[in-house]
Amino acid sequence: MPRESRFCRIIRTGAAVSCWLSVMFSLTLLVFLARFNRMTTDDFVYARTVQDHGFWGAQALWYREWSGRVVYTFVASAVHLLGPRMAQITPIAVYVIWYLVAVWFAHLLARRLHWRHTWMYSLLLAAVIIYSAVIANTSLGEVMWWETGVLTYPPGLIGATAMAAVILTDWSDRTKMITAAVLAFISGGFSEVTVSAEIGLLLACIGLTFIFPSGFLVSVRRPLGAAFLGAALIFAITLAAPGNAHRIATEGVNHTPILLAAYRSFRFSLGHFARYIYLNPVGACLTFTVGALIGTERPALVRPLEFSRKRGLQVVVLFAAAWFVIAAYYAPIVFVYGAGGSVGRQSIIADFFMAIYATAFGYEVGRNLPQIATRWSAIPVVTLALGVLTLSISPVLNGVNVICHDTARAAVMASDFDKQQRQLTALAANGALSARVGYYVFWDQVDDAEARNPSSIHNTSIAGYYGFHHVVGR
Repeated sequence: MPRESRFCRIIRTGAAVSCWLSVMFSLTLLVFLARFNRMTTDDFVYARTVQDHGFWGAQALWYREWSGRVVYTFVASAVHLLGPRMAQITPIAVYVIWYLVAVWFAHLLARRLHWRHTWMYSLLLAAVIIYSAVIANTSLGEVMWWETGVLTYPPGLIGATAMAAVILTDWSDRTKMITAAVLAFISGGFSEVTVSAEIGLLLACIGLTFIFPSGFLVSVRRPLGAAFLGAALIFAITLAAPGNAHRIATEGVNHTPILLAAYRSFRFSLGHFARYIYLNPVGACLTFTVGALIGTERPALVRPLEFSRKRGLQVVVLFAAAWFVIAAYYAPIVFVYGAGGSVGRQSIIADFFMAIYATAFGYEVGRNLPQIATRWSAIPVVTLALGVLTLSISPVLNGVNVICHDTARAAVMASDFDKQQRQLTALAANGALSARVGYYVFWDQVDDAEARNPSSIHNTSIAGYYGFHHVVGR
C-alpha cells in the first residue's frame, strides 16, 4: 500500500477532530441539562421504600414484590440514601463514566488493530457511538435525565463495554475470567433486557471461537465462557424473583401466550433495523462513515478472517440465533403490557448495538477502499472526510437547540418543581395531612388518569416522602 500523502493526513485528522468536537459539544450539553433535574415519579417510589424499610429491607421488598433487578435496586437504593440532589448528579456521572469506559475499550481495540492515530480515533469512536445510540431514542428524557431511567439502562451498557475491554487486555487468563464474569453478572442485574442481550452476544462470540479456531479468538474463549456463566447466574436470579409474578398481575393488561410473546419480541427486535435507520439516519451514516474513515487507516496490518462459503453460512446462522436470543429483551414488555407496550427507554440497548454494527460495517468497507483504488487512494479518504464533516453539522445544530430551547424549558420546569417542593414542605411542617401536587414527569407529561388517582403508587409514594397521608395530582 502506498504511503499516505500529507494532504490526506491533514484532511483525515481535520475531519476526525472536527467531528469529535461537534459530537462532544452536543453530547456534553445534553448531559449537563441534568443539572435542572428534580425527583419525579418512580424516583419517589424507590426513595420512599428506602425511607420506610431501610437499605436492606428495600432490597428484600423489591425482590419479593416487584422486580428481580437485584443490581439495579441495590444501586438505586444506595443513590437515594444520598438524597434528592442525586437526581441531578446521577445522569451526569453515569454518562461521564460511560464515555471513559468506551474510550478505554476503543483504545484497546485501536492498539490491537495497529491504528496510527490511536487516541484520536478512540476519543472519536466512543463519542460517536454513544451519541448515535442516545439521540435515536424515542424517550430521550427517560434515558438521559430521569434518574430511574438513567440508572436502569445505560449502566448495563457500561458494564458490557467494560467486559469487552477486559477481554481485549493483556491481563492473565485467570484475571480476565474473574473480571469478565463479575462484570457480566453486574451489568445483567440492571435489567432483564440487558441480560438477554448479553447472553445472545456472548453466545455469538463463543461460537466464533469455534468457527475460527486460531489466534486471538481461541485465547479469549475461556473469559467469554466465564462471562456467559456470570450472565446465566444473574439471569436465573432475576427470573426466580417472586416479584415478577406480582408485577405482571399489577401492571399487565392481558396474559399473552408464551409463543405469541416470543413471536412479537422477535418481530419488534427485527423492526429495530428499519427503525434505527428511519429515526436516526444521521447517526447511522455518521457511525458508518467514521468506521469507514478509520478503516482506511492501515488496512494492510489487519489480517482478515479466512472466509469460505461454509464458514460464511455458519456465521450467518450463528448471529441469526444470537439475534433471536437478543430479541428476548422485548419479552418482559410483551408479557407485562400485552401487544406492544412502551419500548421507549429500553430501545437505547438496541440502538447502542446498532451503532456498533454500523461502525463495524463501515470499517470493513473502508478497510478495502484503498485496495480498490490504490493509485487514487486520496479520493476515498477525502470523500469520507468530507462526509464526516458534513454529517457533523447535525450534532452542532442539536447543541444549539439545547442552548436556545431545551435549557430555557428545563429552567422553567425546575423553578416550578422548586416552588411546589417549598409548598409541600411548608404544608407538612404545619401539620397538614394531605396535599394537591402538580404531578407530571419532569421531561414528559404523565397520563391524566394516573396523575389524578390518589391511590396510585406514585402519588402515595410522593405523599409518604413528604410526610402526608395522601396527595392528589392536578
